[in-house]
Amino acid sequence: MKDNPGELTSKKLCDLSRYTGLSYTNLAYILCVDRPTIHLWMSGVPMDPGSEKHLHRLFELITKMDRGSAWENRAILLNLNKKDLPLNLLACGYYDRFIEVVGLGPGRAEIKLSALSPEAKAARAPRPPAELVDALQDRVHEEPKRKKRGLLRWILAKWKGMIGR
Repeated sequence: MKDNPGELTSKKLCDLSRYTGLSYTNLAYILCVDRPTIHLWMSGVPMDPGSEKHLHRLFELITKMDRGSAWENRAILLNLNKKDLPLNLLACGYYDRFIEVVGLGPGRAEIKLSALSPEAKAARAPRPPAELVDALQDRVHEEPKRKKRGLLRWILAKWKGMIGR
């Protein structure tokens, strides 16, 4: 079964945003579109081929220059101390100049998770239903009781007084 191209675009845009820490406004600037278009693409509307090619090239460059965290990548992309603003280089399509200015990064460190110990698994397991059957249900919050009866009598008295006139 083939994936929907709009879903692939949405995932790529989401990953680009996650890797760079850039807002939709900044992503729209890099891709030379307006912000509502980014929202449309994020919701699954397919991109035009030129923008899609630019997006894939951007993602490739961002993964090459990745410093390991979104805030470091964002700081580099929005670095105003450099002669060439990296964000402008990406928007204009100067990919080689972008790599010259920014340089290559170490990338993301892979986190290898080890298996849980039997003790940890037992601690995280839900309690057996037999234990929970006889559990008392405590009310977390009790509403203060209002005197509805008094209010109702007052309303009825007023209503009867208006009718009797």
